[in-house]
Amino acid sequence: MRKRTLIIIIASVLVAAALTALIIVLIQNKNAQMLTPAPAPQGQATTEGESTNESTAPSFDSVEKSEGLAYQLSDDGESYIVVGLGNCNEKEVVIPEKYNNKPVSTIGDGAFEGSQIEMITFSANITKIGERAFAGCAKLEVILFYGDKATFNEDIEKASSWRDNCEGIVRFSKPTKNDYGVVVG
Repeated sequence: MRKRTLIIIIASVLVAAALTALIIVLIQNKNAQMLTPAPAPQGQATTEGESTNESTAPSFDSVEKSEGLAYQLSDDGESYIVVGLGNCNEKEVVIPEKYNNKPVSTIGDGAFEGSQIEMITFSANITKIGERAFAGCAKLEVILFYGDKATFNEDIEKASSWRDNCEGIVRFSKPTKNDYGVVVG
């Protein structure tokens, strides 16, 4: 009787371990499918990476920047703020790192709110994203940040409402691996 009970317990433990392993594999595969690299802007090569933060994406310098965006000089006069589309009518907007030989450091409050843009690309020069910057951008599918997830999450000050009612997926040009070895971002 004890032997039979022991066999049942061991079998139950083995089945539980097998199910746990299967669930982990399924989660890894789902994450890998959901977090594929972003499409690169304007016909450039797609982003792919290994365990390092090296990217095979084109450098930000080689990506064609949007012209006609509206800018405002910051209060300190040291950088510019993107305040709107201006006369730019592109659906895939690329914010340049510099304007008038000064860095572009901020996407201003409501800069693209309610616009019809489908993709926005910017570099690590951006250190702040203002209130409702992308709010209501129903067609915005991809927000491509030329950098890694850690920089985006830790170094860019984002207003709580920076993308209200905007379902755009944030992608990164420098993917990294998660704890399971799956490339993310």
